[in-house]
Amino acid sequence: MKCLEVRRLIPDFLEGQLRAKDYDEVSAHLQACKDCAKEKRLYEESWKLMGQWQDIEPEPGFKSRFWNRLIGQTESAKAPRINIFRLPKRASFALVTAATIIIVVSVALLNYLPSRSAAILASKISEEEMILVENIDLLENLEIIQYIDLLENMEIIENLDKIDLGTV
Repeated sequence: MKCLEVRRLIPDFLEGQLRAKDYDEVSAHLQACKDCAKEKRLYEESWKLMGQWQDIEPEPGFKSRFWNRLIGQTESAKAPRINIFRLPKRASFALVTAATIIIVVSVALLNYLPSRSAAILASKISEEEMILVENIDLLENLEIIQYIDLLENMEIIENLDKIDLGTV
């Protein structure tokens, strides 16, 4: 047997739980190999020390104190603590609330002011200018149409339906 196999079997060897064949092989290996024999001695010494181990009885009320402390720690971990600048809880809460209100009002004003200024500008625009703004798409297309060479001569466009394309 190899050392790795023997070292894996040493606990069973010491407890007498090996088959006769395996027991003889491990025993022969332990007599020939000093490292594995040393490993066997270490197991024996460890088990001997464990046999001397004595249970310690906790003092009365230990379990209840332990569980109460554990419950107290988990409850305190669940409850968020707001303590800004080492202020009392009420002052911290008030500070957080005030900051939240300021942020909400600022965002609302930033969204309100641009629409308000647009409404002021719209009130100053004349009716003709409003019609132009409403029809801005037509004006943009008119500008594009003006640059097409074919459309410069409007006579051709007016007479398109009269032209016989078969004779051309």
